[in-house]
Amino acid sequence: MNQSGALYDYIEMPYLLAGVKMKLGLRDTTSEDLFLTDAINFCLVHKMANFGSETYVVTQIPIENDGNPRAKLPKGFKRFVKKNPIIYTDAAGRSTIGTVTNTYTTNNGDLIGSVVVESGIPNRSFYAPSFINNAFFKDSPFDSNFILGGTVTQVDGYLYFSSNVTAEFVKIAYLGVNFGENGKMLIPAYFEDALVNWAANEWVIQQYAITGEQKYMNLSQVFTSKFITGRNKAKAIPLMPSSLEYDLINYTMKSLI
Repeated sequence: MNQSGALYDYIEMPYLLAGVKMKLGLRDTTSEDLFLTDAINFCLVHKMANFGSETYVVTQIPIENDGNPRAKLPKGFKRFVKKNPIIYTDAAGRSTIGTVTNTYTTNNGDLIGSVVVESGIPNRSFYAPSFINNAFFKDSPFDSNFILGGTVTQVDGYLYFSSNVTAEFVKIAYLGVNFGENGKMLIPAYFEDALVNWAANEWVIQQYAITGEQKYMNLSQVFTSKFITGRNKAKAIPLMPSSLEYDLINYTMKSLI
């Protein structure tokens, strides 16, 4: 158990590949590695939907500003799931009130002037951009956006900010893929049965298609049954409530009686 993250042990692809080959009796061969690795990946992504291989991540990213302020989302980013997931920060990662530049023009578009103003809610020590999903995420015809704190739009792996944002960094909190220190995705250990048996089943089905031998179909039935059991177990374990959740459940139920 990883106590710092309150997570179960993790395994990586080479461990799973070795497990499949052992189950199938494939020894001292690499000719099947690509097929089996692809089968494991397919099961992880499509059958298991990466369930349990995600984690909550907090990181700071720089804002590139060449007239279209934007920040590239990190590798493994999936989606924002909490309130105020984007906060302006300084280089040290501390929250800031933030500033925006408002420009003023005539009806003909002639520049009257511009002013840098502090944005934010009084007595608040941070500011977050307003998410508006602007269709004009860059080269906007609106120029400055008058919403205090600026706006942000998420497009194609980037966060695009309104042109009046002058912050240099943002700290973001998001749901993403859980990577290890070596940059490889960490797979929960309780996924092992489902992934190994799915890959083994894909291999014996291929062998049946090639040879027509009935023994492979018999093996397929065994591996399919084990996969279903392993998948149900893998999806149930992370959904088990923690002790804190049990307290809340018990309190709620008692209040209803």
